[in-house]
Amino acid sequence: ALMYITNNYSSFPNLDSILKESDIGLGKMIHKDTPSLLPYTFETSSLENILRTLYITNICSDFTICVENEKILVHKFILGPQWPYFARIMIRDKIHNLKMPISTFKKLILYMYTEELGRLTFRDCGWILTMSEEYCLSEHKRLLSYCQKMVNEGVTTEPWLDVLKVGIEIENEDIQSQALSNVTIPKEMKDITLLLLQMVTDLQTSNKHLREKVDQLEKRSQK
Repeated sequence: ALMYITNNYSSFPNLDSILKESDIGLGKMIHKDTPSLLPYTFETSSLENILRTLYITNICSDFTICVENEKILVHKFILGPQWPYFARIMIRDKIHNLKMPISTFKKLILYMYTEELGRLTFRDCGWILTMSEEYCLSEHKRLLSYCQKMVNEGVTTEPWLDVLKVGIEIENEDIQSQALSNVTIPKEMKDITLLLLQMVTDLQTSNKHLREKVDQLEKRSQK
């Protein structure tokens, strides 16, 4: 990543000496003379921290993923080799039709940069497992193994209502059943709760699609 930046920006001085100072080949980065590229000074000896900083600050980003009226700035040279779905689909489409919550999607992108798992919640893991084939994640076995572990543990440790909501969101009947088995209420009440939550989820989905249609009409009217 740093070599790419160096090839494209001459404002990163003394990179050779910086690289030699670190035990992993990436030493302290302090660029007080380049405020336009690095908005703050930081020190790190971790490649993970450097890649996280590239993603969070959008330094030298060269591609924009447009999803749900948001723009996510990324680096093709990082995501391309890491994520087949990005290389095959996203880089081709002007607007990406998101198949999971945007908060989960952003954490998934951060994982592609840093392989960081700690930020993923039970809900995130449920969505990632559900969409693993759609998003070409089969090669990321560490990610899928972690998510499976989180879901297996979460169905018994997370609040039953939260587990039930996730089960309905991702249309996983096993998770729904396990959530309802963790609460001692009459079966009739369980059925009513499941039905009401399903109705709420359907309404939220309908409202989302309606907002998207309204946004599309507004954009057309402005042209």
